[in-house]
Amino acid sequence: MKTKKTTTKKRVPKTKKPMKTIIIKREDTIKEFDFSFKDPQENLKIVAILKDLQTHEGWRFMQEAFQKNIEFLSNQILDKEDALSGKELTEEEVDELRMKRSYLKELLEKPKYFIDKLEDKPAQEDNLDPYD
Repeated sequence: MKTKKTTTKKRVPKTKKPMKTIIIKREDTIKEFDFSFKDPQENLKIVAILKDLQTHEGWRFMQEAFQKNIEFLSNQILDKEDALSGKELTEEEVDELRMKRSYLKELLEKPKYFIDKLEDKPAQEDNLDPYD
């Protein structure tokens, strides 16, 4: 009687393929949207919604949070020092903080920006006549 030799297969974990790095250029991700509709009534509705947003408690809380973050970033930019660790910041790190601060300021102004874009304002012609 012959005995079969049993063999066990060793499981080898499958290796994952390395992830590809995708580089996204910032200027390609920024797009100016045209929110003005052909119907002026629709514009008025959107303006009313945005004005309601500006008076809402939630937006006021967000404004306060953004303002505190702006102040925190401004102090770090002026001191050129990380407020949490105390380490000195490089110029690149300071520039990054400036960009974050600028973005927060832009966010604070977004409702007003869209209201100004959508409100029906009569176009005023520039008067270039110096004697008028």
